[in-house]
Amino acid sequence: MRSVASIVIAVAITTSFSSCDNFSQPRESIFAGIRFVQTGFQLGSLSFSERSSLVSFSLNSYQFEVLVNQRKDSAPNSLKGIAKKAQDFFLVNANFFDEKQEALGLVISRGSLVNDIHHGGDLLNGVLVLYSDGTKIVNRSEFVMAGAIEAVQSGPILLQNGRLTQLDSKRQSVRMAVCLQLVDDTSHLAFFLHVTPISLSDLAKKLLALKCVDALNLDGGGSAQMLFRSGGDELVDFQGVVKVPILIRVRQISSLGTEDKGISEEMGSKKIQ
Repeated sequence: MRSVASIVIAVAITTSFSSCDNFSQPRESIFAGIRFVQTGFQLGSLSFSERSSLVSFSLNSYQFEVLVNQRKDSAPNSLKGIAKKAQDFFLVNANFFDEKQEALGLVISRGSLVNDIHHGGDLLNGVLVLYSDGTKIVNRSEFVMAGAIEAVQSGPILLQNGRLTQLDSKRQSVRMAVCLQLVDDTSHLAFFLHVTPISLSDLAKKLLALKCVDALNLDGGGSAQMLFRSGGDELVDFQGVVKVPILIRVRQISSLGTEDKGISEEMGSKKIQ
């Protein structure tokens, strides 16, 4: 098990942002504990010229949470619908699920086991987990339940200890991944949204170029959704085509334990905090 400095979630999508179609030049914004870079950029020999967003959160001030949508039949289809009353937030869809909108694999939210770990097959071989001593991406065989606060199971694992894993799939598709990194000796929780169809192997190479250490593929395709709102402005707004049963949210550590009515009401639970 490896304690990590930060997290990067990467998404490769086949369509454009609903609110970012006019962005042709890179732009960078700095908020309190957040760095936001949008549209294409170059990193060494790798081109990131496709429309993209990088959102980086300081882990000194921010933490990820797993939210479970209790209103599967009547809930809004999009993150925007779920978060329509919230002011400042970052939301993204999480792990894989079946046609009944039941999560495939481990889900832990606020220390409670929502869905047990899945041991079959080669796909769901990794777990993103938050313990009191930090965030980790581990192989499911190394996962320890005791002390887990938040967790989602997914796969395949793309990077381990700064090295590429063996990935046979070259099929290009919508992709989402979570990665752990250290930026300028500072721990960050960063999310990378990449707008183009991409293979798992190419996604892993780009994450490695972004100085990721461990990386895990998450659900993509029509499930891929990302929404970032700060100061009332929607900086990233990509809506998927399916309902969202499991979410990952980033919040300021100082706000943890307080109720966010704007999200909890739409997810059918007054207990979401």
